[in-house]
Amino acid sequence: MVEFSLEQFETIGSFYGDILERKANIKTVDDFLRETSHGKDFKPLLEKLKAPDKKRTRDGKDGEEPEVTEERLAEWSQVFDLFRIPRVSPRMAELLVHAGINSVRELSHRDPIQVWYKIKELDESSYFIVIKSPSLAEIESWVYYAKLMTRRIKYGYDVPLVELPMMSVNWASELQKYRIWTVEDLEANYAIIPNLASRIGMKASVYEEMIGVCDLCKVDGIDIHVARLLAQAGIKSLQQLRGISPDEAFNRLAKVKTGPLLKEHPEIEMELSRDGIAMIQQNSKELKVRSFMEAME
Repeated sequence: MVEFSLEQFETIGSFYGDILERKANIKTVDDFLRETSHGKDFKPLLEKLKAPDKKRTRDGKDGEEPEVTEERLAEWSQVFDLFRIPRVSPRMAELLVHAGINSVRELSHRDPIQVWYKIKELDESSYFIVIKSPSLAEIESWVYYAKLMTRRIKYGYDVPLVELPMMSVNWASELQKYRIWTVEDLEANYAIIPNLASRIGMKASVYEEMIGVCDLCKVDGIDIHVARLLAQAGIKSLQQLRGISPDEAFNRLAKVKTGPLLKEHPEIEMELSRDGIAMIQQNSKELKVRSFMEAME
C-alpha cells in the first residue's frame, strides 16, 4: 500500500515536508488531518512549528527557516479536505483551491460546467500550470461525491466510505482501486474480493469495526453522522444496537452528543431522543437485507 506523502503536494514539496516531519512527525495527509482535527484546530501544530531552529542549507551555510503561518496551514487543510473526494489527485485538489473552491462543502454547491470554465480560465490567465485539465465528466464525478459527503443520507447506502470514523485517506484510496467508494459499492464487491482487509493494509479488527458501522448505515433513519455518534457511544454493530435498551443507548449518546456537529445539525438531538432511538432500533430489527456481519459468519 502506498501512503500519500506531503511531498506529493506542490504547495508543500520537500522543503515544507521536511519541516513538518522533523518538527511535528507529520509525514502523510492522515497525520496532518489527525494533528489538526481535520482542519478545525491548528494551535497544537503551530506550537510545534513556531519555535525556529537552524538548519544547514544546501550550500552548507546555516540558515533560519521561514515561519509556517496559520494561513499556510489553513491553505494546506483546504487542499487535503478536497483530496478526500474520490478520484481527486493531489494536483487536482490544489487546482480546485487555486480556482477559489476551498472545501468539499463548497464544491458540492458548484455547477460542474462553471468549475470547468474556471479551471480553463485559471490555466490561461495565471501562473498556475495545468498540465492536464480535468474533463467535465471528472468534475461532475467530484461534485457528485462532494454532495454525498456533505448531505445527510438517512435512506439508502450511498455513503462515502471516506466519511467513516475509522477510515483513513490511504485506506479509502486503496479501496478505490477495487472500484469501492461507498457502502453500496462495498456491498457489491467485498464478497468477491478475497482478503480485502489485508489488500488495503487494514487490520482485521479495524475492518470488522468498519463493516459494523456500514451495517448501521443500512438502517432507515441512520446516516453517517448518527452512525459516528453510535460508534463513539460503543454501539458499533447491528447486534449491539438491537440488544441495548433505549435508556442505556440514550445515556451513552448523551455523553458524545457535543461539539460542532450538533450546532450544524441540531435536528440530531430530536432524532436521538429516547423515542427516536426506539424507532431506529425497531427499524434495525425489521431490516430485510443481509448484513455484512452475517455474510462474514
